Amino acid sequence: MENIAEIKERILKAGLGVQTEKVEKDNEQFCPECGMRLVPAEGCVFCPSCGWSPCK
Repeated sequence: MENIAEIKERILKAGLGVQTEKVEKDNEQFCPECGMRLVPAEGCVFCPSCGWSPCK
């Protein structure tokens, strides 16, 4: 019986792994705290999920 590490390695080698990295578009920015997309507001950007903003 295969252990979990062997199964994981076999799946990744087969190219069946799930992509977990976020893909950034050129004009999109993401929150350094939680990873959500930042939203432009009042001449700055903020995170609607956690409230982070570089303009505080």
